[in-house]
Amino acid sequence: MSKFTDFVAKWNNKYCEVVGPTSPNQCFDLVVAWADALGIPRVNGRSVFPFTYAYQIYSNFGTLQAQYFTKIFNDPNAVPKEGDILVWSYYYNNTAGHTAIYHSGDVLRIRAFSQNDPTGKPCILRDYSYKHILGWLRPKNYNVTVPLTDAQIVKAHKDIVNTSISDTDYRNKSRTLLKV
Repeated sequence: MSKFTDFVAKWNNKYCEVVGPTSPNQCFDLVVAWADALGIPRVNGRSVFPFTYAYQIYSNFGTLQAQYFTKIFNDPNAVPKEGDILVWSYYYNNTAGHTAIYHSGDVLRIRAFSQNDPTGKPCILRDYSYKHILGWLRPKNYNVTVPLTDAQIVKAHKDIVNTSISDTDYRNKSRTLLKV
């Protein structure tokens, strides 16, 4: 299991409050908890996102955040990776915007781990479109290794077996194809 899978298991269908009790269980709390889970330090008790509104996580991205995240623009051909922090603009809800953590998807749809969307709901996996997403922040200290499918492993093996190469080249190619 990945760190993100463990994080989802810990918070799924629960409320997450880590920022402050004056505005409890906001989407912002969940991404701050994710930053905490990644070991991103707090400065003077404040999160790496010392902002008021969710959209500011992206629009006010600065040198502090750049130490820990890469800012990625929502390009039509780009797809986030597991653990990326998604940020919606003010226009998503005409207030604070929204933020959630990418789980899976493609260029058309996103499944994200989210809180307070719909308003008042606990942490859940939810489907979204890319509408109003400004972009995402990719944690520099979180690399996801996507396991190969059985079909990819069989194909890699067939490709190797059907070639005449040395044992050394076979081992190197196996490691490359199987990411060992």
